Amino acid sequence: MLFLVRHGLRFLIALVCAAALSLVGAAVASATTVQFASPTYSVSENVGSAPLTLTRTGNTKSTSTIYWFTEQPSAVDDAIPGLDYTETNTHHPASVTFAAGQTSASIQVPVVNHGMPGPTKQFSVKIFAKGLVGSADVASVQILGNDPMPAVHDPADPLALQATGLGYTTLPTTAPTGPLAANPLAGVKFYTAPLVPPNAIISQPQTTLFLEQSGANMAKYKAKLQPIWGQPQQMRYGTWDIDKNGVDRTAIDLNNYLEYAESVSPNTVPEILTYDLCHNSCKLPGNGKPTIVPVKPCGQKADGPAEVAAFENFINDMASGISDHRVVLYLEMDGLITMQCETSAGKATRLKELTYAINTLSTLPRAAIYVDAGASDAGQQKVIAGYLKQIGVSKITGFFLNSTHADWTLNEIAYGQKIVRQLGGNVHFVVNTTVNGRGPEATKHRTTEGNEVLCNPTKQGLGPKPTTNTGYWHVDAFAWMNFAGLSDGPCHSDPSNPFQEPTGVYIPKYAELLISRADYKVTGTVHNVKKS
Repeated sequence: MLFLVRHGLRFLIALVCAAALSLVGAAVASATTVQFASPTYSVSENVGSAPLTLTRTGNTKSTSTIYWFTEQPSAVDDAIPGLDYTETNTHHPASVTFAAGQTSASIQVPVVNHGMPGPTKQFSVKIFAKGLVGSADVASVQILGNDPMPAVHDPADPLALQATGLGYTTLPTTAPTGPLAANPLAGVKFYTAPLVPPNAIISQPQTTLFLEQSGANMAKYKAKLQPIWGQPQQMRYGTWDIDKNGVDRTAIDLNNYLEYAESVSPNTVPEILTYDLCHNSCKLPGNGKPTIVPVKPCGQKADGPAEVAAFENFINDMASGISDHRVVLYLEMDGLITMQCETSAGKATRLKELTYAINTLSTLPRAAIYVDAGASDAGQQKVIAGYLKQIGVSKITGFFLNSTHADWTLNEIAYGQKIVRQLGGNVHFVVNTTVNGRGPEATKHRTTEGNEVLCNPTKQGLGPKPTTNTGYWHVDAFAWMNFAGLSDGPCHSDPSNPFQEPTGVYIPKYAELLISRADYKVTGTVHNVKKS
């Protein structure tokens, strides 16, 4: 009897469990699940919008409304809302409704057609609706910038300024007394980054970025540092554009910067510069004999095949990021001035790298390109002119001077004009005038410390302001290529220097010092310069 009771109870439990499972199965069968049909989508930017497919399973007899929005940009989602696609945020999400019996629906996200090739960018879309959305609730969208290049490079008008409001409307004629070509930057207004918090993935020049991030002190610094941040500055690109995962973001970061600049200041021209090559620390004592100071990981005296390939990839990324955007590019600071510290093999490799860069970038339709040619206090204009010929300076607009030095403006102009004559008069140049208002600060021991103090000098001041109206023969512009107030590193050779911050740290007090000692006039120790 006990046996029958026990087994009867088990049978009853089994019946109850079976009934419960049946009810759960019925509930599952009647549930509705909506999710993306694919985790990733791709779209050419010239098609107008990205169609994303949603699928509905389970109970499809009733209607279902699903909401969606585009997620905030991140290191992975690097497309810019408003510039690359239309943003839909969580405050005003969009929706799509499945009709009774409908199992598939489409979301349309408008994308922007820039009319030029560019790097592939990505953004994400998320769907939500309580109790309806499945696990595949986020989809990534890749925007393919696969348009053809719309313009052709004109060496006589590298920024394609004719018939625009950005510079001259017609090209001036060549001067009758020799090969004095027109200034290709005449009338150009350089881009100045606005002091407003940009999208998180938009880079800004370091001085502006400091002010944006300085929080409660921003108002104080904004007033004090206005003479610096109120002037056009360049964005630098180099090995630091490789993120922590080893991904080189040069192309996308640059493209985003140029898109943003064009959107907020469409009648200006951005300036960018590169510092990507691996340089030894090169000291040039007063006796003219260079001393090589190896710097890890740049201790090698010549780039190997891997380094050459990495530099060429960097240049390719630069070309992709610039595309058909209008830009002034200063190519490779210290690229030639450090040649004095290279071995024969190192010199040959460096010339090969710069030749590749010029051959690649000179085809860009609307880029005025200048390559490093050192500084006058390093001398050797004939040698530098020879290097410029070898790397193909005739294919680009010209060269730039004084980028990592603070030599007098007039001295640099005279030096540049000598190089121009060595090259036959068919090139132009730009002079960096950021902190040369007081000229270079002399070292205590030239034979061991070089010609000028390069580590946060305290006797310098801001120099002539950026302009394309220089008034001097073949000097297309004065530009601020150094971020005034940015530390060059701890000054170990001079413990008395009060500005001992690591390299790259912005020092507001140092910036204030440079402002207080500013001299915006064109001055120097030589006067044999030719005016326009």
